[in-house]
Amino acid sequence: MHRPITHRLEQDLADLRSIGHFPVRGGAEADDDAATATIEVNGEQVSRQAWDDFRNDQNWRRSNEERSATLKRQQEELEHERSLLREEQRRIAAERANEAETRGKKDEKKELPDYPESPIDEPDKLLVAMRAREAQQTEEIEALKQAIGELRNQVTNTEKSVDAKVSRTRDEERVVTHNNNLFESFRDKHPDLSKKELDEIREEVQYRSRGPGRGRQVGSMYEYNDRAFDDAYKVVCFDRIKAQLEQEAENRGLRNRRNGNTHGGFRLGVAGVPGPDATIEEHAEHYYTLGEYSPRASAFIEELGRVKGPDYIQKMMEYAVDRAQEELGGELA
Repeated sequence: MHRPITHRLEQDLADLRSIGHFPVRGGAEADDDAATATIEVNGEQVSRQAWDDFRNDQNWRRSNEERSATLKRQQEELEHERSLLREEQRRIAAERANEAETRGKKDEKKELPDYPESPIDEPDKLLVAMRAREAQQTEEIEALKQAIGELRNQVTNTEKSVDAKVSRTRDEERVVTHNNNLFESFRDKHPDLSKKELDEIREEVQYRSRGPGRGRQVGSMYEYNDRAFDDAYKVVCFDRIKAQLEQEAENRGLRNRRNGNTHGGFRLGVAGVPGPDATIEEHAEHYYTLGEYSPRASAFIEELGRVKGPDYIQKMMEYAVDRAQEELGGELA
């Protein structure tokens, strides 16, 4: 037996508040007086709530623009830092090459044998002197190769580190744009949602995006999937959705009764429709195949409620919400 959805939502909200997360900005709802108050803006009377929603929306857009500007500035700083680093590495390479070139001249401990005064008469001494100088040059060349190799590794590692920072900054900027576009698209599809409901949905998405399969971590951020806001809407606005379905069912029932159609266009157990003895899971799955919130889904709910009763419909909708919560990353505590 599932606990009432309101109890589980209240428990989840209480858990969020206990760790400092508030689904409603400011931590409390506005009182009735504030919600109905009006103010004058550019010579027109508008509600205080509408004005606050407009200002909050502007602040939210400004915050996103500032975030994008910050990410762009950080990227430019990293590019500048990389160019300076390359110049410094080239300077160090030149100094080390010069040091390796003059090392033999400064090493007074190694004295090379002099060339003989008469190389023709003393070929053995000439050969010793030539081999000594050849060995010294070989050592200097090997030392120079080693220094260049070490420097090349340092430059490569530094460039990889800088490239990783630049790439992470670009990815985070892309995630911000992607998430903002998803939210804007969702808000356009639901213009009737209040600022409070939108904030709650956004908080729900942020909380649930950390669940398995619900979001991809990019740096310190999470990239939402395409259904993140729609799934959060089912959880946050369950009462709204339920009321809409009930109203649609009532309207359809009135039309059907006028037309003499008492079963709402659906007959349980006929033409692929689960019968009255089917499980809640089977009824819920069939409801989803009809398209959530569609007229056919409403007609199915109406006929099912007529046969099974309103309590059964309540349990089925709770099951549907539980399934949405599992898709969001786990059931509410």
